[in-house]
This record gives sequence, C-alpha cells and structure tokens, in this order.
Amino acid sequence: MSVGKITQTNNGKVIHKEQNTIYIDEQNKIVTKTLGPRPGSSSVVNIVPEWVQAYKIFQTINPYVVKVKNLISSNSFTMEYVPNLGTVDEWLQSRKGKRHSITRLELFELTKCIMSVIPSSMEMSKVLDTLNENDLKRGYGKHSLWVNSDMHIHNIVCVSEGDNPQFKIIDPDSWWIWNYANNNDDYDQPHPLDQIRRMNTMITNVINDRANLY
Repeated sequence: MSVGKITQTNNGKVIHKEQNTIYIDEQNKIVTKTLGPRPGSSSVVNIVPEWVQAYKIFQTINPYVVKVKNLISSNSFTMEYVPNLGTVDEWLQSRKGKRHSITRLELFELTKCIMSVIPSSMEMSKVLDTLNENDLKRGYGKHSLWVNSDMHIHNIVCVSEGDNPQFKIIDPDSWWIWNYANNNDDYDQPHPLDQIRRMNTMITNVINDRANLY
C-alpha cells in the first residue's frame, strides 16, 4: 500500500494521503490526523466528541491500540507519537532475504496484537451497555457494538523487534460505534454477528497475508 506523499518539516514530517493528512511532530511527540472526504464523496468525515470519549475508554481496555489525545476540530484529532520501524508490511519487506523474515517470538507477539481486536471489541461493547444517555449522546450506548472497519497489516506498526518485539494498532478512526446492534427485528439492518464475522475475516486475512514468511 502506498504511504502517500511525504513532506519533511522542522519538527518531523507530513504524510499526505488520498483520504487524510497526518502530521508527525517528532520533537513534541504528538501526531495530528486530519480526515478528508470519504471515497466517492465530497463530504468530509465528521468526528464527534462522543467518539473520542468512547475511544479513550477503549484504549484503557486494549493496550495494543495507539492512544488518542484530543479532538481539534470536526475532522481533526491528535494522538500519541509511537516511534516505530514501519508498518508491519514495510517492516517485513525490509527483512526479506534474512533466514527468517519474522522470528518465532515476533510472530507470537504480532499474533497476540492482531487477535486482541475481537475480545477487546466485545469488552468495549459491554462498556457501552453500561453508559446512560448522559454519558454518550447521539443514540450511542446500550446495545451498540464497537467495531473495526479497516483491520489490515498496514494499520499495525512494529515498535520494536528481536528479543522484545512490540506492535501497535494505528488508524484509530477505523474504530467506530455501530448503533444498529439493537435492531435485531429490523431485517434491513445487518445482524451484530455479521459485524463480528467481518472483523474475524479481516483478522484471518492479516494472518494469511504473511503466514508463509516464517
């Protein structure tokens, strides 16, 4: 996957992608992400404060996800700066030609990171059940489902390798609250199990992408 156009700055760099812009301030250890229009649309993605509130709860549940800090505008937010060796696909590509592109210990830790998605999603969904209408507005809360819509190998970075491998799931705006999980009687809406199956399929695809590298 293309990383986009990169512009160097005094404090770090700016990555210009088709759908968003990411400013990495290495000096102040902070990343700012600005979302652009969705594919095939001229409307800009709208980030609501309730999503930031929910994600901040979620990042206490799953230690593998990058931490969001603050909402700057309706389409921009800040998150922690995580020094890394590149996305997992970039990292593996750089190690091609070695005896093992990924070691046994690295494979274990990467798998733990990937497999954390579904159980932490279910735990967060249960937390949403405990929130009343004053905690999360706009219909979020009871019977909602916390889901990831873009779980791919390019959305995981390798933080460290070797004897102490660590990985982080980036792209926090891929997580969202699905508000229709309580509409089981509405046959026009997908069943919650379909969303879980979809996440499971994405996870399986990530693992299968590099299953032959060890």
